[in-house]
Amino acid sequence: MASDTLLVKDVLIPIERYPHLNENKSLYDAVQEFREFTVGEKNRLRYAEMLVVNDKNQLVGKIDLNGVLHALAPSLFASEKVGKYEGMGSDFPNLVILLEESFLKTCAEQRSVPVKDFMSEIKTTVTGDTPMLKTLMLMMNEKNHTFPVVEGNKVIGVIRLEEIFLDLCGHCKL
Repeated sequence: MASDTLLVKDVLIPIERYPHLNENKSLYDAVQEFREFTVGEKNRLRYAEMLVVNDKNQLVGKIDLNGVLHALAPSLFASEKVGKYEGMGSDFPNLVILLEESFLKTCAEQRSVPVKDFMSEIKTTVTGDTPMLKTLMLMMNEKNHTFPVVEGNKVIGVIRLEEIFLDLCGHCKL
C-alpha cells in the first residue's frame, strides 16, 4: 500500500468525543449522554446514536435515538405494526395526541431500564489502519454510515460517513 493511503485513524472521532456508556446504565443515563453532545445555540444533537460498552470498555452494542424512544414508550410505536386495513388510516397520526398522557407515564416508568435491554448488535468494526476507501465501501454495502474503530478489544473511536466525505473531498481535485 502506498504511504499516502488515507486511513481511518487520520479522521476518526476519538471515543472521548463521541457518546458512549456502560451497558448497565439506564435509559435516563442514555438520554443525558446524548444531551452532553449538543451543538449551537439551540443545543441540537450532534449524534443520533451511541456506543455501548461493558465494564472493560469493550464494545457490546449501540443504541440510537429511535431505540431510546421505542424503549421509553413502546405503546406509542405499536401503530407501526398495524396495517391500513386493520384500522390505521391517514388520520391515525392526528389521533396520537390521545396517547400523550400514557406516553409520559410509561416514559417515567421505563427510565431506569438498562440500555443493554434495548441495544442492537454491531456487525462491523474497523481498525485505525483500515484504508478510508475500504471503509467507505463497507458502509455503502451495509447501508450503515457509522462504524466503531477498535484496537485489540477496546473501542478507540468512531468513523462516520461525514468524516470520510469531508476528507476524501478535501483530497480530490475539485
